[in-house]
Amino acid sequence: MKKFVVSPVVASLFALGGCGSSTDNSPEKEVISPKAEIQTTTLTFNVKRRTKCGLVDYPNASVIFHGEDGKPIATYSSDKGGFFSQEVPEGAKHVSIIGMESYGRNDTTRKIYSKLDIANGAELETIEFEDFSVYCECKDVTVDLSALAVTHSMYSISRLGGGSISNYQDAPEVCGSDAKLYYSINNPGYELNTLAVVDVPQDVNSIVVTGSDFVHQSVNVPTSQFEAKTRVDVYGLDDDGNKILENFEYSAEQVKLKIYPSISSNNKLDNYKSISFAHEGHHVIMSSGVRAQLDEMGQVTGFKLPEASTELAGQLSSAVTALEQEQTMAYDFTDLDARIQTASWQFYIEGTESIKWNIAGSVKSVLPKLTFGDVVSLPTQKVSYRSHLLLSGYDGAPSDIEGYRGYVYKNLDKSNQSDYAFIFLSSRTTGEPIL
Repeated sequence: MKKFVVSPVVASLFALGGCGSSTDNSPEKEVISPKAEIQTTTLTFNVKRRTKCGLVDYPNASVIFHGEDGKPIATYSSDKGGFFSQEVPEGAKHVSIIGMESYGRNDTTRKIYSKLDIANGAELETIEFEDFSVYCECKDVTVDLSALAVTHSMYSISRLGGGSISNYQDAPEVCGSDAKLYYSINNPGYELNTLAVVDVPQDVNSIVVTGSDFVHQSVNVPTSQFEAKTRVDVYGLDDDGNKILENFEYSAEQVKLKIYPSISSNNKLDNYKSISFAHEGHHVIMSSGVRAQLDEMGQVTGFKLPEASTELAGQLSSAVTALEQEQTMAYDFTDLDARIQTASWQFYIEGTESIKWNIAGSVKSVLPKLTFGDVVSLPTQKVSYRSHLLLSGYDGAPSDIEGYRGYVYKNLDKSNQSDYAFIFLSSRTTGEPIL
């Protein structure tokens, strides 16, 4: 069984959909150019950097309000804590949040999040920028499990994310000030595992684990209930909404995944299927699936995967053409699936700098022609060598974009959240990585 590896498709869903914490911070406005006449509606969100050590504040991210014609009418910035709350300027229809992403030395990308139709204000999900150049203190820790040689000599031992343990010794690397290690023991021939959660304090480099630390019992999640050969991921969410204890497989009669309700009371299941095909010289992967809530017994209410046509690749191709030719494009996915309420497009543009541009709006709207003043200069000859389209929504959520955003903000990472349906397309030119 393959375990504890983040699915590329699911990881892309989080990145493309902007899934993050809805944690609120106290507002500290830092207005750069508050010259526009304003109305009484407010736009609120947090901006964060996702580093190896977790989420940290992103201060001074550029925030640009666009008018009906897509041109900037007012520019602000997030405060020193990454918080932004500002009354929407008169005449503003869309907003863009701009920052930098870094994947290592000399490997940076400018990221633009454009949110459509915010004239009446909104509370948005946390805006995240990846930054793996930020220093994160990591260290090697020696873990002594030799006590298990006496109490659990017949059991197999493994560290989640690190594989089997031999000779009752382990030396993992941990990062951050709130690191945790997860060790599992299993009696061969039995399906269930018992887990130990080991805290690693910042000033500790050596830890002893004994049999009494293993107190969390696994609960099986059979995959045979899902469509044959579809992928199934299960995982818990910690108090900060981060994924933990992820394991996955393809559905089959004998395959059972595991959750640990005594560690996380909020457990999710992602089930999806994927196909790949060629379209106009591009390689396309299309996935359709559902994210559902698991109860403490590992059960999930029945659902049906959304149906998607390969014709969606034509819509994505048309959007790329509109971007490159600086045109607007109307789109309408309302007849696709009643559970889908939003469309999120992402384009990768090469020029004097690399730009990753995410545009998110209603399931029926218009991709506008947006400009960014002096903050960002898009290349005259725009070529998007890679593009994504995420169509998604929550079963029973409001269909209008204002109501939908309010629903997501209030229910994000909650255990009572309804099923999340999605269709995800990733298109690339030959030779480029798919994700």
